[in-house]
Amino acid sequence: MTEEAYGSPEKALLEVLTEVPSAVSFEHADALMQGLSNLSPKKVDALLGACRNTADFTPGGP
Repeated sequence: MTEEAYGSPEKALLEVLTEVPSAVSFEHADALMQGLSNLSPKKVDALLGACRNTADFTPGGP
């Protein structure tokens, strides 16, 4: 199993962003992103690459 099959900060951030602006404010999402300077660009790229577009990302998905 790949690491993406488990939780990761990169996946958690994308899950939070799916809730903007309905359940999470832009300001809160921005504050979270400011504190996540240790995200792996390769993991973020892989997660985004698995999406056909940003609307395709759903929690529990790729």
